[in-house]
Amino acid sequence: MTTTSTLRGLGLLALLATSASVDAQTPLSLRQGFEGKVGHVGAAGTFRTGANGTAACDVGTASSLSISGIPAGATIRSAVLYWAGSGNTPDEWVRLDGATWFNDPAPQTDSYAINADNTIRFFQGVADATAAVAAKRNGTYTLDRLTVENGDVTATTPDEPYCTVEGVVKAWALHVVYEDPSMTRRSRVNLYDGLAHAYGSSLDATIDQFETPAANESAVSYVLWEGDPGTAGTDEAAPLVRRVAGAGPVQDGRADGRAGGDPRDREAGR
Repeated sequence: MTTTSTLRGLGLLALLATSASVDAQTPLSLRQGFEGKVGHVGAAGTFRTGANGTAACDVGTASSLSISGIPAGATIRSAVLYWAGSGNTPDEWVRLDGATWFNDPAPQTDSYAINADNTIRFFQGVADATAAVAAKRNGTYTLDRLTVENGDVTATTPDEPYCTVEGVVKAWALHVVYEDPSMTRRSRVNLYDGLAHAYGSSLDATIDQFETPAANESAVSYVLWEGDPGTAGTDEAAPLVRRVAGAGPVQDGRADGRAGGDPRDREAGR
């Protein structure tokens, strides 16, 4: 991770969506940036109902997550909905809370050639959910109608053995940026996204407009798709928090496996 110091009093949110062992990649790039008395919260959820080694192919039809930490009186500046899955046919449509449909007409896609006879494919969709989150704010959100491939596809050439290689992905995330007039400092929140692989290896990205003044804290949050329990201690759709305190080195931390980010993230820039 490389940071460039250009703005003081900054809170930053980065979303890095990763599918296990994929060849083609969509580079991490800036989707949104907000400056002022702003903060962020988020959460990620999985449809997987079992772990690798026992039930690597089992998925549910719906998944819920909880958004918390939006202050009373804050204005929702942005809410971005992400969903990801395994399969050669990306699902462009998903439904939130049983009522609101969201569409991405051109989901990001990637594929990984295991060998000459086997290839697995992944996709990631993204949509603007600002109106839905502005109406509901803190609370439990449920996503359904996401279709993925969780079996072994043998009707294609090459085959797509999602179940056999434990490569089933079915997950989602919700990231919210708010403006709170009670905050005493100005800050900045940047949202980056892309689709890149990091399977048993590290992944580097350059983040601009990021400074960690000594009297403040900043935070970087990630989402990983298909981060199984046996892979570096994560689980699917596990948000990892990497917190930078003062001007010191980046310190690794970990949020709860299915809650989105460290609750202190909303204090970044105060």
